[in-house]
Amino acid sequence: MDNRKIILVVCDQQRDMDVIVDLLNPDYQIVAVKSGQQALKVVRADTPPRT
Repeated sequence: MDNRKIILVVCDQQRDMDVIVDLLNPDYQIVAVKSGQQALKVVRADTPPRT
């Protein structure tokens, strides 16, 4: 079981998102989405999707 904290990254620029995810991934579980609407769906879901 992965005990790392989960961080939700919201970014509409793929290159920027990739950099952020690469920096955070070793220490955190990352959920990455491209819009605020997608972020709200993730936050409201019981189980967040993993990237």
